[in-house]
Amino acid sequence: MTETTAERTELRQPWWVAGDTNAFFGLGFNTLVNVLVLSGLCLGVVNIPGADVFGVILPALGVQLLIGHIYYSYLARRLARRENRTDVCAMPYGPSVPHMFIVVFVIMLPIYLATHNAIVAWTAGLAWSFIIGIIVVIGAFVGPYIRKYTPQAAMLGTLAGISIAFISSAGSATGCRTWRRSSPRPSRWASTTSPRA
Repeated sequence: MTETTAERTELRQPWWVAGDTNAFFGLGFNTLVNVLVLSGLCLGVVNIPGADVFGVILPALGVQLLIGHIYYSYLARRLARRENRTDVCAMPYGPSVPHMFIVVFVIMLPIYLATHNAIVAWTAGLAWSFIIGIIVVIGAFVGPYIRKYTPQAAMLGTLAGISIAFISSAGSATGCRTWRRSSPRPSRWASTTSPRA
């Protein structure tokens, strides 16, 4: 009895596909908004000097985004070659908006209000980011086991809950604005704004 093994045909890995154009502009505008929010938080909340924001923080963020996107693209292409697939997409890389607000308002702002020193508050934010980095490194080793033994529905439940809350809050805000425009003012408002005789 002889065993025959068919050689696997290697699929060609394209560098650019049709959906990448949409993803490029979507990720680009998202990153731009995140950078503007980050700059506003640094300047307006923690009062970091503009020279430090535009001369140190944003250039470092630009270098970090370039390195991160290149490395994530390399990981995606390596996975595609290993599994012989053409539908692998690199995960987007960049600053996290929820994490930015948490670090600024929970870590940096209380320290700034206590010390009135923006550099000390920024240093505390860097220390917190270092701690988060250690947690992420540990999660890289523990994560596969958690994913293996945890039901998929349990892992996606939090993400689904956040998505539903975001969608419903956007609809509620639109409905509230529509109701305010369409509802008539009470008569007491008209009486208080009318000129005196």
